[in-house]
This record gives sequence, C-alpha cells and structure tokens, in this order.
Amino acid sequence: MEERKIFDIVREMISERFGLEDEKIDKTTHLSKDLGADSLDIVELVMTLEDYFKVSIPDSTADHIETLEELVDAISLAKKS
Repeated sequence: MEERKIFDIVREMISERFGLEDEKIDKTTHLSKDLGADSLDIVELVMTLEDYFKVSIPDSTADHIETLEELVDAISLAKKS
C-alpha cells in the first residue's frame, strides 16, 4: 500500500477521533501540540492503526512518534517488514 493511501486512512481516523475536518490535518500535524492528544490518546491511536493495518509498530518507535508524518512512516515501514 502506498504512503499516500496510508496517510489518507490515518488522517480520516484522526479526524473522526479528534473531531477535526480532514483538510485541517496534514503531514506536519503534531499529535500532542496540534490535536491535544496525551500519551494515552497516542497509544490508543497507534493500537487502533496497528489493528487496522495488521502491523506491529515496535514500542521503541511508537514512543517517539510526534507527527502524522512519523506515524505514517512507522506504518509504512512495518508493512514492509
């Protein structure tokens, strides 16, 4: 699956979860600063995305995800593994 498709799916899930319009979410969107997500929100989001994409993102990677772009990159890398 190409990164653009992953981005679109992740953006839609974030939009639904945080009540934002898709257009207001881009690759530079910071999960905590822009969305107000706390660490539990991010863990839950990562787990939801792991289930959706049928991947496992290592905790060492997930712990450092701050932006939508980093989240998409982590999913893309996990899909290639």
